[in-house]
Amino acid sequence: MTDTVVQGHPALTDPLTGLPNRLHFETVYRLVLRAVERGIPVSLAILEIDGLEKHTLDRGRAGADELVRFVADRFRRISRGADLLARVEEGRFFLLLFDCNTHGARIAADRFQDQLDSDEEPELSVSVGVASSNREESYQADELISFAERALAQAQSLGPRSVELYSPS
Repeated sequence: MTDTVVQGHPALTDPLTGLPNRLHFETVYRLVLRAVERGIPVSLAILEIDGLEKHTLDRGRAGADELVRFVADRFRRISRGADLLARVEEGRFFLLLFDCNTHGARIAADRFQDQLDSDEEPELSVSVGVASSNREESYQADELISFAERALAQAQSLGPRSVELYSPS
């Protein structure tokens, strides 16, 4: 989904990473959420680089940009073609997982974290917040993002490399 839509559309592409940007994400996101009405589960994972501010202080702006590109390249390698991976802020990525329930989203979040385990960047990690929407628990577009952000804040409060799943309770 991502590659064919982005190519040739600089307004929809993050210039640093080549990934879809926030505008691209928001355009596709609202369309994909309509699938939930037909019974197809959708999950949103927000992945944020842990300690990016410290990395920026240690490496400078160019070094931090290089780190963000490194993360984007690693994430791009394991994204499913049907999913939408976008860089929406400095060190924050949205991963829209189509036809994926909470359990599958947790597996994906763990895979994305494992993808960063390397000798090249031993101190690099991400925290992840996940929210899912399905026929039984269907959310509006803004709600799903808000719930994933809450889960991310909870994950970050637990420390680097944490994953939290939103629970309505």
